[in-house]
Amino acid sequence: MRATTGWRALRAGHASGPLIGGEISTLVIQTGTEYMPSVDGAIFFWEDYGSSLAWVDRYLASLRTKGVFERIKGMLVGRTRTAGFEPTSTGYGVDNIILDNTKGYDFPVMVNMDFGHTDPMMTLPIGVRATMHAEKGYLSIDEPAIV
Repeated sequence: MRATTGWRALRAGHASGPLIGGEISTLVIQTGTEYMPSVDGAIFFWEDYGSSLAWVDRYLASLRTKGVFERIKGMLVGRTRTAGFEPTSTGYGVDNIILDNTKGYDFPVMVNMDFGHTDPMMTLPIGVRATMHAEKGYLSIDEPAIV
């Protein structure tokens, strides 16, 4: 286990909506198919395990060009053990890639969250309504995940 350095806001704001997401390369493959749930009004979450910064940039660019960012209300990014997420010697890292690919959008973005291929790991129930307040580092699950 690695201690978390804490959730943080990459772009301030708050949003509510159903949680939709998963591992980013899988989401890119599913987007535009019958297997991808609707992201309309969603808090979109993603994480990665094993990709380089260049691949994360490609994945986010693909989601942008497929219109995903036009339809979401917020973004959550899981923390990862992938060494490639560390900033390069120039200081350019995943934060820059996220901001570059979401330029022109105003939805809030929270990063370094404890879901995905990490430990400790929380589970985000897909399709369940949630609320995020990025600058407060706050995420609430607003309805039961099991009925």
